[in-house]
Amino acid sequence: SAVAHVLACSQDGSPLPGMIPIVTVQPNAFQEPLARGELTDARGRGSIVIPTDQTVYVRTWDPTLHYFANNYFEVLPAEGSSTEEMAITMLRAGCLAMTLIGADGQPAAKQNTGLMMFHPYQGPWWPGEADSDDQGHVRFAPVPPGNYNIKVKAIQSGMADVADVMILPGETVDLGMVRLQSSAESTAP
Repeated sequence: SAVAHVLACSQDGSPLPGMIPIVTVQPNAFQEPLARGELTDARGRGSIVIPTDQTVYVRTWDPTLHYFANNYFEVLPAEGSSTEEMAITMLRAGCLAMTLIGADGQPAAKQNTGLMMFHPYQGPWWPGEADSDDQGHVRFAPVPPGNYNIKVKAIQSGMADVADVMILPGETVDLGMVRLQSSAESTAP
């Protein structure tokens, strides 16, 4: 094993204390991390023990979800007891909103709705869940900033895919009306 040194900072370069260094086996962080370090200090610095016998990914995680890592480091198997400092830029969380319209043309009102954000190259990236209101409005927050393909599924009204959605740091993106397809429609030849 080796010690990986990280520096967590905001988009403007300010150090971010209270971030958790994590090690994962995939670029996204769906699985439980292999290891977690202590919270970054007042200077945004922290460290974590990483395995040296496999490829791993190092990033920082904000336990409050106010920030998301904008980058990560792939660490290949190697010899040595320490790494150079890895600077991880953390971006403010964004918000994704939309109005869901069922195949019948009516709002998908008061429905539990699942969200999956797909990174263009890395695949599934971030899941979410929220309930729509009486008019079919639904809001997912916090979500990581970036460019994603989006899949939403309202429990009773169906699903929809929305390509190339750009979520800016700290901003709300409203997709407007999103028409859902029933399961039968989406599986028809």
